[in-house]
Amino acid sequence: MIRLPGSPLRELIILFHFHQRKVFTMSRTTCSIVHLVASLAAGLSMFSCAGSTNDAGSHTDSADRTMGRGGARYATDASREDRGDSNGRGASMDGSGNDGRMTMAQCDRLTSGWAQNHKDAIQKTAAKFGPPTEGTMNCVVWRNVGPFKCIKVEREEVTHKFPVEHVDFLEHTIAYRIPSERVSDVTACDGSLYVDRTGGLLSAKCDTEAHNLLGLNIAHDILSGQKTAQQGREAYQQIVKDEMAGRSHPYLEGLRFQPGSEASRDADMSTSGSAGMDGMDRMRTRDGQGR
Repeated sequence: MIRLPGSPLRELIILFHFHQRKVFTMSRTTCSIVHLVASLAAGLSMFSCAGSTNDAGSHTDSADRTMGRGGARYATDASREDRGDSNGRGASMDGSGNDGRMTMAQCDRLTSGWAQNHKDAIQKTAAKFGPPTEGTMNCVVWRNVGPFKCIKVEREEVTHKFPVEHVDFLEHTIAYRIPSERVSDVTACDGSLYVDRTGGLLSAKCDTEAHNLLGLNIAHDILSGQKTAQQGREAYQQIVKDEMAGRSHPYLEGLRFQPGSEASRDADMSTSGSAGMDGMDRMRTRDGQGR
C-alpha cells in the first residue's frame, strides 16, 4: 500500500474516498477536481517511491562494489602472505608467520623450476632442520640451525672435478677462528672450501651435506696444523672413494670438532694507527664534498 506524507493532497484523497462512500455529497464539478488532484498525487507518490527504491539499489550496488574492492584487496594480501613476502619475511611452518620461516608449500612453489637434485637437497635439509628461513628465486637459506651458521641451496650450479666430477650448489657455513697463515693451504686442498677471516666463517660447497661435512673436517685438520694441504687432499680423495664403494667414514657423518662462536671474528688491526684513521676521515670528507 502506498503511504503519502501528511499534506493537503492527502486530505483531498481522503475526502474523495468519503465521497465515494457517500458520507457526504459534493457537486459533480468539485468531485471531478478532487478526483483529478488525487490521481496526480498518487502518481507523484509512486514516482517518489520508485526513486527511493533506485537510490537504495544504487547504495547497495555501491556497497557491493566497495566490498568487491575489499575482497580483491584481501585476496591480494592473502596471496602476498602466502608467498611469504609480507614485510619482507616468510611465513612460519604452520603458515602463521610467528617465527619468520617459509612454509614448505611456499618453498616448493619458489623452487618449482629448479633441477631435481637441488630440490632433493632442499627436502633433505628441511626434513632435518625444518623449513627454510628465507628464500628467493635463486637461493634458499637456513640460518643458525644445528651446528651451522648458514645452509644455502643455490639454483645455479658450478662444475667441480675434484675428487670426481660433480656440481657444487649446496653450501654449509660454520663459525671458525681462521689463522691467516694457513688460509692458502685450505684453498690449495679444495677450491670449494671458503674462508672469511674477518667474519670468522668457514664454508664448504659441494653436492651433499655429507661431502660438505667432509670438507669442513679436512679444513679443520689443515687449519689446526694436523694435515698439510696435500695430505688433506689425499684424505679427501680416499674417503670419497671408500664412500663410493659403500664404506662410510666419521668425517661424512658429522663435525669432528666444536665450531666457534661470534668470538671467531677477526677485526684485524690498523697498520697506520690514529694518523691513518685521520687520513681516512679526510678522504671520506673529500669524497663527500666531491659528490
